[in-house]
Amino acid sequence: MKKVTLECEVVTPMFIAGANSRVPEIRGPSLKGVMRFWWRALNGNLSFKDLNLLKTEEAKIFGSSERYGKSSFSIRIDKSFARNEIATNIINKLDGKNKSAIEYIYYFMCIRGKERYYIKPGVKFSIDLLFSKDDKYIYEEVFKSFALLTVFGALGARSRRGAGCFTVNSVEEDIFYVYKNFFKKYNEINSTEGLKLFVEEHIRKWISNDDYLDEYTTLKGSRIYFFEKENNWEGALNKIISPYYEFRTKNESRITETPNFGFPIRHKNGTTMIAGKKRKKDKIIRRASPLIFKVIKTGKNNYFPIIIWLNGRLLPNGYEIMDFNGGNRATEDDSIIEEFINSIDCKKEETSL
Repeated sequence: MKKVTLECEVVTPMFIAGANSRVPEIRGPSLKGVMRFWWRALNGNLSFKDLNLLKTEEAKIFGSSERYGKSSFSIRIDKSFARNEIATNIINKLDGKNKSAIEYIYYFMCIRGKERYYIKPGVKFSIDLLFSKDDKYIYEEVFKSFALLTVFGALGARSRRGAGCFTVNSVEEDIFYVYKNFFKKYNEINSTEGLKLFVEEHIRKWISNDDYLDEYTTLKGSRIYFFEKENNWEGALNKIISPYYEFRTKNESRITETPNFGFPIRHKNGTTMIAGKKRKKDKIIRRASPLIFKVIKTGKNNYFPIIIWLNGRLLPNGYEIMDFNGGNRATEDDSIIEEFINSIDCKKEETSL
């Protein structure tokens, strides 16, 4: 049995739990599920060739109930969070400068009587990745999916709106050493330009030049926006969430356009925007936002706000945006997202994958 141990740190409030929603818990199956998402996003070219090929390769790594059986690796997280490592009502912990915008994105985590517990920023935990055999292909594919989760993703509720970010402070591994080398360089980043260069040099090379299907979320063609670093997570998150809060508030009357940020959207007048199939009763109630707001921490005190605009269509063929009763119909159009990105009035770097 080969093992990689990753010493991690929570960067932004992590709203995550197991069977008991009042007890924050990071579970191996949940972590593996998010890693699987990032592996699919990286390997979208396989679905263009043959969707079954994507499923077969995925099953070799993550397991399936059919031919390949259990996963080729397991995850162990040996951590019970102490009372002083968890809290509720994140809004009450923020200062006035950062409060309004962050309250906007975490509102549903703080409803009175339904408050969600979260793991506090700064809390440490370790992840063990356990491999039953020395298969370099499996090892590297698992590494890529975990690295993408760390750099672009997060864990738990509101993970696309800045919650649940974490970083890797150190690594112990006894074969191949790809994790140790990657995260050593990652933690040496101390500038926006350095972070952009790191993504271009170490992540872009993993993406195939082959064609892909835009029906699925894919990293190829995704855009990344990097902003100047701050010295704490609140300031970093506020830098990108405050413009989003202002833009959404200013444009809330554009009810057929804002669902391009993800839906459902419930408006003050009672209208709920979803998607449906033209001239049929088929409905899609939920679609995740193509925008990920993320805080990256490197070294001791570098907090970089970034926005990832994931490539891929919001809706399948034949569907359109509409309200729950079938009115207010509109076609998918991401120009409002472009408008939002252009409205952010602070220095930023951009790259495409």
